[in-house]
Amino acid sequence: MTDPPGTDPSDPDPSDPNPSDPNPSDIVREAQRLAAEAAFLLQALASAETAAQDAYGHIVEPQVQARLAAMPIDALQQATERALRVGAVEDAGLRTVLSVRQA
Repeated sequence: MTDPPGTDPSDPDPSDPNPSDPNPSDIVREAQRLAAEAAFLLQALASAETAAQDAYGHIVEPQVQARLAAMPIDALQQATERALRVGAVEDAGLRTVLSVRQA
């Protein structure tokens, strides 16, 4: 009587992660496959990070612009405890922090 397929004790266990005599070319091929997959995943991560930063910028930048447009030049003086002189800036017609940022 013969054993069912895959039950012969001399057959290697296909689920064994450490077969007794691995084929070196199989190991190299698997290492190359894993390296290529890792490179792909790193590139995908970088692309996702860039896309997230771009999306965040598109959402936040208009809000920042609106807040700076509503902020008078005096806010710069207050932030620097009056150390910043803004007279020349005001003489140039700049009235908001946004106008200074854009100048």
